[in-house]
Amino acid sequence: MAAESEEDQLSVQLPPDLEAWLDEQASDQGVEPERLLQRLLEASRLVIAEADTDADIELDSLVDRVRTLDDAVGTLDADLDEKIEDVRSRVLQVKQTAEARAPADHDHDEFGQLEAQIAELDEAVDEMQTSVETLERTLDSHDAQFESVNDRLHRVAAAIVGLRKSVEEFEHDERLTHLKETATRRGFQKAYCGGCGRSINLGVLTAATCPHCEVEFHDVIGNSGFFSTPTLVGEEEA
Repeated sequence: MAAESEEDQLSVQLPPDLEAWLDEQASDQGVEPERLLQRLLEASRLVIAEADTDADIELDSLVDRVRTLDDAVGTLDADLDEKIEDVRSRVLQVKQTAEARAPADHDHDEFGQLEAQIAELDEAVDEMQTSVETLERTLDSHDAQFESVNDRLHRVAAAIVGLRKSVEEFEHDERLTHLKETATRRGFQKAYCGGCGRSINLGVLTAATCPHCEVEFHDVIGNSGFFSTPTLVGEEEA
């Protein structure tokens, strides 16, 4: 069957089975096959136009979400940079203060505060990472933008790891200094490891850990005197 317009002489050649179906539907509705075909084409045009509009709206919404995420990450980036600088400053300040103190005045409150700040930074990065991963699953077409966001998060996470390592190294150095100063003050040259019991030369000790069993030392205990048995102990026995 051919459907033809009197104005532009457009004709449409349909397959036999589709032509038979169109004739049947036109007969049921009491209209000419050409008129029914015109209605079907108009309805298809409207459906396609509406689908395109919906797709454009959805795309605009996705773009807005990506921009919002980018702004949020930028804000987080600046905030984390500021906090990281603050932690670095406090590490330096604590180190300078600790070096100026006598061993008896030494405490670890400052380290606890620094660890708490670093934990807050870790949590903030984890929350933003979760948001990024959720949007990545929804917006695969925006890989380039997400890679930029992830690069920022990885850079911040690496800075946090570096800060934590610096704090841990400083704590170990402080504990080693405390052990050697205490040993010197009490006249100890050697001490036994509270973990494995082996003798350790305090003068050549390079870390606040046992070179044999790697247990961490927090103090050296024992009385001064010829028959004393100085012992390097962990945090629980200190």
